[in-house]
Amino acid sequence: MNKKILEGAQIIVESWLKLRCGEKVLILFDRKYQEEANALAFYAEKAGTQITLQPLDEIVSDPVRKEGFGSLFRQYDVAVGASDYSLITTAHVITAARTGTRFLSLPLVTLNGRSMLTYDFIRMDPYEAKAMAEALLPLFEANETIHVTTSSGTDMRFRYRSRKTSALYGLADKPGKIASASFEIYVAIEEDHTEGTLILDGSLGKIGLVHEPLKIVYEGGRIKEIEDNKEGKRLQSYIENFSDHRICVTAEFGLGLNKLSRMEGHCYIEDESTYGTFHIGHGRNLSLGGKQDASGHFDLVVRRPNIWVGDLEIMREGELLECQESR
Repeated sequence: MNKKILEGAQIIVESWLKLRCGEKVLILFDRKYQEEANALAFYAEKAGTQITLQPLDEIVSDPVRKEGFGSLFRQYDVAVGASDYSLITTAHVITAARTGTRFLSLPLVTLNGRSMLTYDFIRMDPYEAKAMAEALLPLFEANETIHVTTSSGTDMRFRYRSRKTSALYGLADKPGKIASASFEIYVAIEEDHTEGTLILDGSLGKIGLVHEPLKIVYEGGRIKEIEDNKEGKRLQSYIENFSDHRICVTAEFGLGLNKLSRMEGHCYIEDESTYGTFHIGHGRNLSLGGKQDASGHFDLVVRRPNIWVGDLEIMREGELLECQESR
């Protein structure tokens, strides 16, 4: 078994999941990630847990098992989704949390064929990210609007009235805890209130880096216009593959917390986690605290933003401010 994959699996099992002897653990995985699933199982068994390895295709291809997918979690203390895409935005994760199962979303898809478990960003100290989040969450919770600008021309406004702000930083160590390999503060923004212009200069999420700035206009909470250049055509084609008009609805505001992440376009979880960036999530946001269902979820990541929460400036040119300033 690949040594670097084993090292990554050990971090996840021991530092993120904190598995305990006697716990029942479900590892849901795409077959292409059999090696990663086996590595996770190896360290989970060393912790004295009872392991079930479950290929996702066996559930998806069976109508009866697919219908009962949400209830599957009830049998386990811990569940891990080691698949191509995040399960964290699905209703199944909500079901898991309600039953007390702690769930870790581990999207393993990369564009360069390198296992995500070998990336440096998963070595970020989750407690450092937790400390950053805990310093910022009260500011978000005391307000209901976000304003973002960048030197390249981004000017976006979001509202999240009556929506809870939360954070992800790997830790799934308590009953009902939902976690992700993405280290971020997130809020399920109101789906019909996002307005403004985004100059995308970072990542197109699951389809890689932006190679030239892309202008995207938002009105009434959804994408209204995409610039007609090479990057715009890539994004438009990607959106059309969902065959779902709801995929253009804004669903999430995210703020990256991972100081070991490098936005290189190979791993979308790394891109959206990168410290000094923000991202807009589109499509499904049910388990994030929103009301929008859709056939999927994707993020657009922007570099070095200036961010105001209410009237408080919390980030300037991608750096968090120690003393927030009123406008």
